Amino acid sequence: MLLFSFSLSLQAQNAVKNQPFMQNYEGTMNGKIPIRMHLVNWGDGMIRGDYLYKKVGKKIDIYGDFTTGDAFTLKEYANDKQTGTFAGKFATANKITGTWSNPEGTKKLPFEVAAVKRAADNSGWSGVWYLNDVWDGGTLLVGNVRKDSLDFALNVYRSGHLGEVEGTAARQGNQAKFVATIVETDEKEKCQITFNLKGNQVEIEQVSSGWACGFGMRAHASGTFENKKIEKKASLKYGTEEVFATKVQHDGFKTLVGQKIYELFAYNMQGFEKQEQEAGDGFKATVVVGAVAGLYMSNEAIILYDSKGKYWAATLDFDKENNGLIRYFTNEEKWKEKLPATIHKWRERFVDYKIVFGH
Repeated sequence: MLLFSFSLSLQAQNAVKNQPFMQNYEGTMNGKIPIRMHLVNWGDGMIRGDYLYKKVGKKIDIYGDFTTGDAFTLKEYANDKQTGTFAGKFATANKITGTWSNPEGTKKLPFEVAAVKRAADNSGWSGVWYLNDVWDGGTLLVGNVRKDSLDFALNVYRSGHLGEVEGTAARQGNQAKFVATIVETDEKEKCQITFNLKGNQVEIEQVSSGWACGFGMRAHASGTFENKKIEKKASLKYGTEEVFATKVQHDGFKTLVGQKIYELFAYNMQGFEKQEQEAGDGFKATVVVGAVAGLYMSNEAIILYDSKGKYWAATLDFDKENNGLIRYFTNEEKWKEKLPATIHKWRERFVDYKIVFGH
């Protein structure tokens, strides 16, 4: 079991659910049965972990989410079968009280656990680290730092694909290495991840394949994780090999669509390529088509522009009911209520999406 706890200095009553943490607890069931509990919260409303009865020593998986405030419901599973439910609440940042019940609800037992205290860590490793990127993200939780090891929980998402791994890494000063069998592969490959602490950053290198770590197809852990969360926004580049050839063309487009929609276009053009224009347009323009890798049919865009400052552009979006939209913009009067042939051809895969003419 892990023996550390994060210091959750929380000001608001409902702050626990929003604070990423990896925590270990000890306490009792029914006031007399000793238990240990381990929880990981990524701050997204979901919470998971495991618990065990000290006399038995076998971990039981628990999964669930926060309900209202700092209250939560966790379902326990053994051998792929639900065997009970924890309905609890964070009485304080480091204390949980609640009730355990069997699947039928005919047996209910109170439980109470408190965070396990740990020795102070002056190494700089402990805490929450964030992968701050426009299209990718992730969170690294580090604790229980010892001279030769540390415990971690890591999640990443890359273009709609997720990865999550947790364990103990061997540590030598500012470097830590994790090697373990997470998923049985035909090649008997182990999950290998290296962590390097560099001031306010932890640089992660995933040495093995994502499959060996149990990650999704495009998910991987490699990247620079910072000690604070920073929101980064996409932008459209200009230059010889970029979306626009010149700054003037870029700035003209941004003025046309506005800041909010500009950010949507920029996000949806993570990867892009220039294509041939359809003959039916009746005008000559540069055509750039883009998308977010792995998120086709939901994050795509197309931009046409000419040398005279004219634009014809469309991007996918969704309304509050999650219905697909095509937002179309142009500063050419004759095309304000209809799509050029090139954009019409592009939208053939989205024929059910409503067209919103933004002009």
